[in-house]
Amino acid sequence: MAHPQGGMGKLMVMGPMVMAGKIDPSTNFSYPTNRQYLLNVPGRVVSDQIERFSLNPYAFSSKFFGMKTGEGAPVEVTKEALYNTKGDFGIDVHAMVGNFMFQFGLLQGLSTGPVDVNQKKDPYLMARMNFGGEKYLSGSFSGLVYWGEDTGRVSRTEGASDTILIDWLRYGVAGNIKYRLLDVYGAFIWDKIQDLPGGTGILFDDTAFGFTVEGDYLASDQLLLSVRYDQLNAGGFISQKAHGRVFSLQARFYVRDDFSLYVRDSVNLGKVSSNALQNFRNLMALGVDFDF
Repeated sequence: MAHPQGGMGKLMVMGPMVMAGKIDPSTNFSYPTNRQYLLNVPGRVVSDQIERFSLNPYAFSSKFFGMKTGEGAPVEVTKEALYNTKGDFGIDVHAMVGNFMFQFGLLQGLSTGPVDVNQKKDPYLMARMNFGGEKYLSGSFSGLVYWGEDTGRVSRTEGASDTILIDWLRYGVAGNIKYRLLDVYGAFIWDKIQDLPGGTGILFDDTAFGFTVEGDYLASDQLLLSVRYDQLNAGGFISQKAHGRVFSLQARFYVRDDFSLYVRDSVNLGKVSSNALQNFRNLMALGVDFDF
């Protein structure tokens, strides 16, 4: 529907649209979590011990060493979490007003699935501004605030079975720019754990951030070239935590629109150590991707 605005034409309004059930709220973000040309690389687990974390976009990762779900299960430091998940139970409302999108929603919490342990919901707000659309140039900018109330757990002391529920604040920005056959996008996300007891706060770094930027260039009708940089300044138990910087290159050849072959190399630009975040120098991958 359209509403008049002064004498300067019409302001277009679309929505509101409501979604409920298992949803992906990040679909409307300028850098949606489910849009990955550089696919996530699984970690390595030996005898139930994580030797290497999964390689995901660091902006969207959980970021904290020693974090647990409401049920007490450990959360991988690089696991996509909170608003930036590929699917969780909740409700979402969004609408377009001119070039602006506004989004509000509630999620169950950190990796709870259909069972809500703490019976509290996580509210979030997102706003996006679209621009361009002429002379082959377009894009958007987004801002996000997410409040996780009692959404996870932290041990009172490192390694202890006694845990406390924590509040988790996430906020950040994202953007994308498209020009002809080039697409550049990225996100900068901060995370803050609230109200840790004094004794736990001494052992636990309650602040972290992640940065991800990616570029994709369509070199031909069948060849897509991609580059991505990830940086994670982690939080969590100080004796466990480590930081990460990764640079990835990929060439993807499309046999058909829904079937492609790719070769990829991810390079650890930071320290190499036995820490699961840093336990590699190069990760080479050859693969196939079916898009159903």
